[in-house]
Amino acid sequence: MLKISIIMACYNCTAYLSRSVMSVLNQTYKNWELICVDDGSTDGTYDKLLGFSRQDNRIKAFTKKHSGMAAPNRNYALEFISGDFIFVLDSDDEINPECLSECVKRYEELKAKDIDVDIIIPKLVFLYPNQAKKRTICGIVNQCGSESKILDGKKAFSYSLDWRISGLGMYKTILVKKLKWYEEGMNGDEYSTREFFINSRYIAFAKNGVYIYYQNEDSVTKKLSIKLFDTFKGLYKLETLAKSFNMSKDIIKKINQDRYKMF
Repeated sequence: MLKISIIMACYNCTAYLSRSVMSVLNQTYKNWELICVDDGSTDGTYDKLLGFSRQDNRIKAFTKKHSGMAAPNRNYALEFISGDFIFVLDSDDEINPECLSECVKRYEELKAKDIDVDIIIPKLVFLYPNQAKKRTICGIVNQCGSESKILDGKKAFSYSLDWRISGLGMYKTILVKKLKWYEEGMNGDEYSTREFFINSRYIAFAKNGVYIYYQNEDSVTKKLSIKLFDTFKGLYKLETLAKSFNMSKDIIKKINQDRYKMF
């Protein structure tokens, strides 16, 4: 039975933490562990995490010096995981009760057909304070029925340049441990997701699994402004990555346009 390691980077998130952790505890799929890394919170987040870890031994809580970014905390968590797959869940988001089971089910369906998938992506639902405003990504944006598609790494990379597919999902541990998360700049997770994609054999979707992405106006992770230099540097690194995989001239041009339109 596959084991899923859920990584949660936490910082001053007591207002939302219970919602996120409870969504893990309520999973119909039970073979998981939740690795929580507190980034030096000052609002009692770590104490709350310790409380959850005492309630369920699948939950492990750690704390470290404040870095101000999610990537160092996720990389720190890699030292303690024991799962076959990694699923990143932000501390102010949640997943539906069937999310993990649907991801595992889709993986096993494809494996039975000798298709070894490295990444499974559930449906992504954006929720805003105004409940009337809601957006969903299921498969590829503007492609009806695309949730049944299987993408190779280069195709997924191409779709990710303007985020026509979600990057939130279940990743093979061996892939993530090999590459780790890029720690420079506030948009490092975007680079890392694309690096994971392009290094993957296949990416598939689990349409009945749902990641609920809360657009909270007071959430630190949702309102961070990205420094111009960090963005420029990240896109330069992305271009170098694309060239190393012999991506098409159109893809390289797209990355260049994104980089220089900032000025």
